Amino acid sequence: AGTAYVSITNARVPRENLVGKAGMGFHQTMANFNFERWAMVCTGNRHSRMVLEECMKWALQRKVFGKPLIQQAVIRFKLAEMAAAVETLHSMLEDLTYQMCKMTPKDINRHLAGPIALL
Repeated sequence: AGTAYVSITNARVPRENLVGKAGMGFHQTMANFNFERWAMVCTGNRHSRMVLEECMKWALQRKVFGKPLIQQAVIRFKLAEMAAAVETLHSMLEDLTYQMCKMTPKDINRHLAGPIALL
């Protein structure tokens, strides 16, 4: 997909067509990023769980040198690392989701923007 730099100069928007407050468009866009990032992390976490599950199934069924691949120590180690990363992200996501449910959007943008960006 192509991208391009777009510049709009001296544009006039009728007051009745404004979304939000005049001059606050960048702030609104940036504030929305927190919720977009959160949703993308939820989706990514679910997909990473599915990948881990498929890797585990494959390692259990695949035979190498006459025995299941899961019996290889390096494979078990890799799967354990994957599982630890997935569970760590899930735990952080649960903590942030709980906090987001207990806060106002303004407080979320003020206090949780950094932790959400680190997910």
